[in-house]
Amino acid sequence: MQGDCSGIRGWNYRNRCQAFCPPLVQCWLPRAIPARSLHGSSGAVKEVDLLFLLSKTGETRETCSLAKIVQPRGTPIISLTAAPGSTIARLSQVVIVVKTPSEVDPYNGLMGVGSSLAMESVCDALVFNVLETKGTPQERFISGHPGGIIDTLSRENSEKSSGKLAE
Repeated sequence: MQGDCSGIRGWNYRNRCQAFCPPLVQCWLPRAIPARSLHGSSGAVKEVDLLFLLSKTGETRETCSLAKIVQPRGTPIISLTAAPGSTIARLSQVVIVVKTPSEVDPYNGLMGVGSSLAMESVCDALVFNVLETKGTPQERFISGHPGGIIDTLSRENSEKSSGKLAE
């Protein structure tokens, strides 16, 4: 999975990477940043990998450059973009179009607030589908989240079902 790692988009990207990472779905995941990958790490992307790109415009310079580097290698590319006619979309084997109303992004679209949230929601749905497709049991998902609300709720549910909690 590749994405822009600056600001809120970077935070969203890093969270999506964690969602796809082992041991949850048992797959290898390079966490390269397009701008850095232009300085050598793009060589790690092979034909057997999958490049997952996110770009609202589909024209982000570093992301387009990375796609142009790995596409001739036969690396499959999936893109998530609002622009189905963009460079990223043309270089991708699969394009997931996520369009949002212009008013959800402040400063005439320069600050991707609502569009980033929409892309994050689509990524969450993709993660869930990967889990379902791979047959990942809920217990394995929970074991990958040993803290926070998932752990708390899973322990409460476990205690309720075993009769340890007073009703």
